[in-house]
Amino acid sequence: MILGALVFAALSQGSDTLDMLAGSLKSPKESERVSAVQRLGKLDVKEAWLLLVGALADTAPRVADEAELQLTKCELPEVIEELSGKSGLASSDPWIAVHAAGALTGGKDPTLPALEAALATKHDAARIVVFSALERAAGDIRASGKVAKSIQSALEKAIQPLGKGGDVQAAALLALAALEPAKIADWLARADSKQSAPHLCALIHLAGPETSDAAQKLMLLGSTHPERAVRAATVAALAAHPNGGRLTVLVDTFAAEKNTRLFWTIDGHLERLSGLAGGGKIDFWKGWVAKLGPDWKPVTGDPRRFAPAGDTAAPKLAGMPILSGAVAILIDLSGSTWEKRSDGTTVKERLDKELETALRALPETALFNVIPYTNEPIPWEKKLQPATPANVGKALKFFTSCKASGKGNFWDAAMLALEDRDVDTILVLTDGAPTGGRRWHIDLMRDRFLEENRFRRVVLDAVLVDASKFLRGKWQEWCEATDGRMHEIMIPK
Repeated sequence: MILGALVFAALSQGSDTLDMLAGSLKSPKESERVSAVQRLGKLDVKEAWLLLVGALADTAPRVADEAELQLTKCELPEVIEELSGKSGLASSDPWIAVHAAGALTGGKDPTLPALEAALATKHDAARIVVFSALERAAGDIRASGKVAKSIQSALEKAIQPLGKGGDVQAAALLALAALEPAKIADWLARADSKQSAPHLCALIHLAGPETSDAAQKLMLLGSTHPERAVRAATVAALAAHPNGGRLTVLVDTFAAEKNTRLFWTIDGHLERLSGLAGGGKIDFWKGWVAKLGPDWKPVTGDPRRFAPAGDTAAPKLAGMPILSGAVAILIDLSGSTWEKRSDGTTVKERLDKELETALRALPETALFNVIPYTNEPIPWEKKLQPATPANVGKALKFFTSCKASGKGNFWDAAMLALEDRDVDTILVLTDGAPTGGRRWHIDLMRDRFLEENRFRRVVLDAVLVDASKFLRGKWQEWCEATDGRMHEIMIPK
């Protein structure tokens, strides 16, 4: 009898807790909704998980991101089904679909039923999330011997017609290649310059570790392609899988490269691989590569981690060299930007001066845009503009007169910058803590940015103002994943 009473009390307490947390999800206070999401995940019962599916629709990014992260731990069929329906992948809101796709595929070992369910989404951004997850999970799927025909069929359909389409098709191609690597040789053999830029970027990535004649031919094609993104993908593949022959192609690409950012990216890769300081000198690298013997080995390991000196005479924004002739400058006007320091000035006044110094130093041939942001991005112009004295003056007048304040919506500002196909570098000046827009969790934001940018290959540079050690590490990792850099400054209080 005592045991029965204890069980009844425990069940009642659990029910009360669930009801209480369901109520907290409706609280007007964002912090209470976040806490409710975290506590619901700890309950680990079906009813709690279903409430978390509903929380994906929360307009506060911190709540929706936290719900997505919690749901990655759930494998219940009923919850997978709910995530596949109108509350998730089938929602008319693409952001809810993206969160649902992340919830289904974002765990360390997403299940086959979850991956199959995620393929049903019709939203392009969510499809890229799913295809990227399938690519990551492909090794485990193949090892299990349970490659679902439905997954193969969906990917085959997604890449048709072969060689056409944009980022979604390219992401599907890489996922299918990871599941069925036997297809790669045929795809490489059929590659030609008429195929779309995202498709070629995907194929060049696949050609990186290959040694066939078709792979080498594709590298040569990519190194001279008119699209900067294709050349950048080729540079990344050559640097990630170097040998004497490929380094010769890399140096030849360097000698012919007219894009400022890619020129210095190649120089950085060569410095990392050689352990030498080339300083952007073409003859130096030609002489170096001509002397390489068959036993040459790179000096350093991880091809993603390098900090090239770059052009030491380049214009600088708060100490960060602007190694680009096509840069979108994003400036965070949230938080402490408007607080007065001990000398009576604000950080914004300091930024006014830093921006003026940087823009007036740009050559007139450079293209630039200035996009301050708070709750929303506030672009100076819709597209990059030449850095003529008149345009620089207009941009500075626009920025110094900007009095906007609010949260720091980096995500929307970055996505706006990516819409301009001429941009090759995003340079952001921020305190490092994104607080607005549809993304809050910095790891989720980084992963989604890298997926969106994979076939654009825009470099991200960041200047962090008074940021914590934790945020500096996160931004450094993010920037380096794009061949960019993080620079930190501290402004006296």
